Amino acid sequence: MLAAVWYDSPDARRLTQALHREQVATYARADDPEATEAAEFEPPSGVFLLAARADGTALACGGWRTAGPTTAEIKRMYVTPAIRGHGLARQLLEALEHDARQHGMSEAILKTGVSNLAALTLYIRCGYTLVAPYAPGRDPRINRALSKALGTSAERAVVRQRDASRDRHLQPQRRPRDHAQGSPAAPGLSTRSNRSRGQTHRPSTPPEAKERPGEEGGAAQAMAAAPGRRTAPLRLRAVALASAPAESDRQRGRAP
Repeated sequence: MLAAVWYDSPDARRLTQALHREQVATYARADDPEATEAAEFEPPSGVFLLAARADGTALACGGWRTAGPTTAEIKRMYVTPAIRGHGLARQLLEALEHDARQHGMSEAILKTGVSNLAALTLYIRCGYTLVAPYAPGRDPRINRALSKALGTSAERAVVRQRDASRDRHLQPQRRPRDHAQGSPAAPGLSTRSNRSRGQTHRPSTPPEAKERPGEEGGAAQAMAAAPGRRTAPLRLRAVALASAPAESDRQRGRAP
């Protein structure tokens, strides 16, 4: 399942420190995640997500923080080695983009390292394009910056399809009316003419993508299996992410 947690919660700190160690091993240097203020990932200016098994075992993390009036920066993307190659990074990225969009963001930016070929492949397949480095002091031979417009017409169509598909599972379906009455069938149900051709309306799903290691300075880390390896996608239970955790939990020092 995916859940919003405090950036400085124990599980989040354990995963971001694992990310940091892998970055140092790859690039000999990396930003210390402890230097980032936890408040940067608190709604409405950001969020930090944790993916975990049903038993609570933390598997992956990632967050977004406000980088401009309508720009969200994706940060601290990390998937534990044992679970890489199951599509978890893509699910996490899509959840972060959705939450940022819900908070009025129209652009997402991120940075990763040049050695992270699978991470770069994932981002490009998810609609990101390479842009000029936006963080000062980065080595242009290593750092790669990417950007994506959130809420484009094509993306909104995909979101509408997903919402409609979800709503159909939550509400009873009506029997489609005859076209002669001038009322089309409900999405996902066969019309009389479609039945005669054996066709049905089905929502499309986005293509799967591969993933892999992480970054000099802090974006994606080791998010896919070796090239050519095929693994079954890991499905996570969706949760609402737009609301902030209870302030009482913060005061007691507990993760939401």
